[in-house]
Amino acid sequence: MIFYKINTRAQKNQTLLIKMLKKLLANDKTLKKDIKSLSECSEYQKKTGKCGLKAYVEYMEDKKRSGRK
Repeated sequence: MIFYKINTRAQKNQTLLIKMLKKLLANDKTLKKDIKSLSECSEYQKKTGKCGLKAYVEYMEDKKRSGRK
């Protein structure tokens, strides 16, 4: 999984590149899976009150045990 962070004050050429990437990756299965997993991990962190890489590892272990994809 890759975590994405976009600069909100990007220059015009950076903004154009981001728009192009969004268009190219609109149907990318890996990106959709990453976004879904990131969202689920965020919910897990809210429930456990933990944040960071350790919480992500715990989330992945819990996900593996429960058989969720």
